[in-house]
Amino acid sequence: MNARDVRFTVADGKRTLRAVHRLRFDVYVREFGFFSPVNHTDDLLVDAYDGAGLHPIALEGDEVVGALRMVLHSDRGFPLAGVLPHFRCPGPPEKTAELSHLVIDKRWRRRREDGLYGAEGYLTVAEGGVLPNHDPLPPALKRRRRPIIVLGLLRTAYQMSRRMGIEWWLMLAEKRLHILLNRHGIPFYQMADPLGGPDGPRPSLLTVSELESHLKRLHEPLFDEFLEGLEPPYRPNA
Repeated sequence: MNARDVRFTVADGKRTLRAVHRLRFDVYVREFGFFSPVNHTDDLLVDAYDGAGLHPIALEGDEVVGALRMVLHSDRGFPLAGVLPHFRCPGPPEKTAELSHLVIDKRWRRRREDGLYGAEGYLTVAEGGVLPNHDPLPPALKRRRRPIIVLGLLRTAYQMSRRMGIEWWLMLAEKRLHILLNRHGIPFYQMADPLGGPDGPRPSLLTVSELESHLKRLHEPLFDEFLEGLEPPYRPNA
C-alpha cells in the first residue's frame, strides 16, 4: 500500500455513505467489539447524528479506507452533550462542529502493535505506544514519519470548515489519539476531565484559528499542505 495512492474528499451520495457505515461496522463491531452485532444485522453502523454530518473520507481507488464525521449544529445538538452533564457549546452552535467516528481500514494499520487509529507506532511506551521513551530510535522505527490517513482526513475537515465558516471543533478523543494529534500539530486541549478516569477519552476543543496559528509557527510544511487546494478567499488573512 502506498500513501501516494490515497486521495481525500467528502463523501457524497448514498453508495459512498454506505461504504463509510460498512467500514465503521467492520472496525468498531467486527474487529474491536465496541458494539453488539445483534443491533446491526445489515453490517452497517449508523447513528442519529449521521443525518447532520459531513464525512471526510480517504479513498484508495474507489474504496473507502478511512473516514471522519463532522457533526454540524442541528436540533439534536452535539454528541458531547450526551456525555457531559454541564456541556455548553464553546461558540455559536452554527459555527461549531464535532469531529467523531474516526475510522481506518485494518489494511492501513498493518503493524502488529497498531490499534484503532494506528497511533501506537508514533507514540512512546510511556504514552501507550512502542517507541523508546529515551533511547535512540531503531532504524526501522525512524521511517514512521506521520499518520497519513489521520492527517489527511483532518486536512479535509479543516478545508470544509473554512468554506462553511466553522470556527470551533469539538472532539471526544481517546487518550492515545489525543496525544497523537498534539504530537503532529493538531493542538486539541481538554475542556473537561477524561470520562471514566485518567485513561478515559478526553472531551476536547480546538478553534480553527488556533490550529492555523499553531501549524504556521511550529509545523509550516504541514500548514502548507493544509492550505493546498483551498480557494484563496477562504485562506487565513485572505
